[in-house]
Amino acid sequence: MQRQHFVLVLLAVVLCATGSEACSVLQFHWSGLGAHINGLWSALPALYGSNGSVYLDNTEFPYMCTEGGGWHDYFQTESGFLQPWTPALAKNESCAYYSYGKMAVASDAIGISHVQARFDPAVVRKTWRLQPTMQREVDAALAVLDSYDKPTIAFHVRGGDKATEDEVLGRTTTKPEDLINTFLDNYVGVRGGTCVLIGDDQAAIAEAEQLAAQYIGCKIARPSKYYRTKGHHQATFNSLPLHDRCRETRQLIKDMEMMAHADYFVGSSTSGIPTIIATLRMTVYLKSQVTFADVSYDDMGARIRRYFGTGGFKNVTIASLKGATIGKESIRRQSHHRSMLAPTLL
Repeated sequence: MQRQHFVLVLLAVVLCATGSEACSVLQFHWSGLGAHINGLWSALPALYGSNGSVYLDNTEFPYMCTEGGGWHDYFQTESGFLQPWTPALAKNESCAYYSYGKMAVASDAIGISHVQARFDPAVVRKTWRLQPTMQREVDAALAVLDSYDKPTIAFHVRGGDKATEDEVLGRTTTKPEDLINTFLDNYVGVRGGTCVLIGDDQAAIAEAEQLAAQYIGCKIARPSKYYRTKGHHQATFNSLPLHDRCRETRQLIKDMEMMAHADYFVGSSTSGIPTIIATLRMTVYLKSQVTFADVSYDDMGARIRRYFGTGGFKNVTIASLKGATIGKESIRRQSHHRSMLAPTLL
């Protein structure tokens, strides 16, 4: 499904802003976890602190561990902030309801860049507070990550229904080779360590494993295995028994934390998960933007590397390495950048 975000209905804001006890209700829907989190982070800067309490309607949220559960099964909430909405809880408040829909146009209009993850850091940190039981599982996963040879290089390998979405949108599908090329080109001098391959498509992960071992020279770690061999399919996930959806959601959160903590991360912003990882890395775990590379080459790290002449020119790829040499023109471009910057850096 196309990545979706919450629609901010301006009329509803105007109507509910007249009372001091106004509240906002964000209604989750039968879509992917990545879309929900990105939508939440897009909506909260406009709603938090300006419109009373902010509740979540989890009625149609498939990612739950208990009947009547939802976001609060995994993340901590507080009074008036992301607590589950019920008619009884909000009976004394005049609430505005925000349906789950497309937010891309509004995001562009107000300058929110999902690729660069320039969200409100305070809001992200306030939402990303795991429940103690979830945090313990994450800590165990991070201990495993810490045991790997350094540097740790995490790749998000997406398959499943993403290819169908790409076809509908007329968008090029990100393949394992694209992920490896993105790393090789952006981190020309980084080799070895451990490549941490996380994703939903077992065939694509196997292909990425072979390429990473051959061209990066890294050890391979596959810390989790998706329940469905052919990759994620939202309708199939939504139909799973409650305990299976709970298990897979908890695993996804652990996977995201591992990717967010790795020394380097490579993904494609055609999927919602890498956007979340990039945001967590920059706003919660305070990692440098240059440690993240997006297949789109529109991330801030790629722009920085190109400016300083250290990578991101799309000239170091599997194909170029097979040819054993890098084009002279590309080398001249990099040298030119370095010579221009030298007086500034001294």
